[in-house]
Amino acid sequence: MSIDIPAVVINLARSRDRRTYMEAQLRGRGLDYHFFDATDGTKLTPAERALYDDKQMKRLLGRAMSNSEIACALSHIRVYEWMVKENIERLLVLEDDVCLRPTFFSAISCIDAWMPNKWDIIDFSNPDLLIQDHQTIPLGCRVRPLYFLPHTSLYRCLSIQLYNYAYLLTRAAGERLLARAYPIRMPADELKGRIYFNQLKIYTLFPALTSTHLITSTIAHDRKDHLKRLQKQEPLRAHLLRYLRTHIYTFGVCITLGLRYSAVRAEWKWRCLRFFTLLPLRITRCIRELLKASTP
Repeated sequence: MSIDIPAVVINLARSRDRRTYMEAQLRGRGLDYHFFDATDGTKLTPAERALYDDKQMKRLLGRAMSNSEIACALSHIRVYEWMVKENIERLLVLEDDVCLRPTFFSAISCIDAWMPNKWDIIDFSNPDLLIQDHQTIPLGCRVRPLYFLPHTSLYRCLSIQLYNYAYLLTRAAGERLLARAYPIRMPADELKGRIYFNQLKIYTLFPALTSTHLITSTIAHDRKDHLKRLQKQEPLRAHLLRYLRTHIYTFGVCITLGLRYSAVRAEWKWRCLRFFTLLPLRITRCIRELLKASTP
């Protein structure tokens, strides 16, 4: 089986065990792949740190980014830059902790047969899942079932896809992401997955054809420790703003899920989610201004 799509595996030079792990999965699968040197969060240069805008990050997400998150964002952005420079039409991006199921290679080998004509990104990572009626469902709009993969369907993503370890993107998507990449003001998965921000057509498969349960994610562990430190340091006002933003967005997601099972058009479902995603930013901005005005 030959797969006519190039692939890159983002891998730290010091993580040789993960390189061996990925080689074992990809060897003999007919995939043209190579390893892309990731940026090391422990060795960020002053020039690389200067690409990060802490003020905008705090305005958008209410916190600062860790060194690992900055390095991860740089790694993915540099993949996009390389893709555009080499004029590659489609590129499969993999992180070195992903577990690829056998059905993954079957799906990607005949991708033109089951994808719509116009798409920007196919996210093979785990989608955002919610439990409803004792079943797991993706937060998205179902497009069609894939008859060659039992119990698998293609979905158009309506929500934020906060996973980044396996995805296929077009050159046009890479160019659009690069146009919004600098200054770095959000993690790599936020840049790719915030549909209202990048205006990309993102699709996903459910059940997912990949996972990361076999290897502990380094950046996820670092992010968890980083958030704990920030929460201890942040003032009460910042904590309240972050709490408000999170719960208003959750409320918007619940409304969109209700619309998903109604007769409302998919376009209006997307607009509804976009509205409730932006609403926390607008409310917190107003509260921040009021607090500033009330401070003597």
